[in-house]
Amino acid sequence: PLKILTDPERQTFSAIPSDPDEPILWRYFVIRREDERLSRQARGPHNKLGLTHQLGWLRWLGRQPSLEEARACPAAITAYLADQLNIALDQFKVYPRERDTWGHHRELVRHHLGWRECGEEERQRLLVWLIEQAQQHDRPRGLLQDAVAFLRREKIVRPGLTTLERLIAQSRTEAQGQIERDIHQRLLRPQLRELDALIATTGVPPIEDVGQRVGRGDPAPVVGVVDHR
Repeated sequence: PLKILTDPERQTFSAIPSDPDEPILWRYFVIRREDERLSRQARGPHNKLGLTHQLGWLRWLGRQPSLEEARACPAAITAYLADQLNIALDQFKVYPRERDTWGHHRELVRHHLGWRECGEEERQRLLVWLIEQAQQHDRPRGLLQDAVAFLRREKIVRPGLTTLERLIAQSRTEAQGQIERDIHQRLLRPQLRELDALIATTGVPPIEDVGQRVGRGDPAPVVGVVDHR
């Protein structure tokens, strides 16, 4: 299988960055008026704080971290959100108390921000787009960057790195096949037609028919061509 990134790079790609600076916090973790209305649907301070984390993560990362990742969320993010909500920092340690709450909040956040999960239909759209890009360049890292940009632009939650690598490998294979077909259509077919025109008066079968019949084990067409030389 295609492995685009090194092991350290894979960890970085699939983790919440540990050092968000002030511009990051201001851009992605400021609680807006419409976010406040959404947070009222959460019961208890721990859920309000957790829900606003999920809003910021999706805005910032373009994906929804796992519960295990959330446990390692940088303290600067939690402090920034807790200060806006006037909630104690340690409330985030008990979020979520129920596993169903985690999934429900993820769904609420996607709907609130206008994002959707990367299902089969979305993966197919990404694959079609990647095939087009792979016909322009065949750099796996470049295609990975293209995929991430496409998903963010289309507001599709970014899937795991292994899924992206599989789609990129498939796109490269299909792009190469398309390029070969284009070459055949644009270059080889006109040449075959010219050859057919040259031997049209000899009674020899068209060159494509010769190839097809020889492929079936019939030597007669080739013998006919030789006899007319």
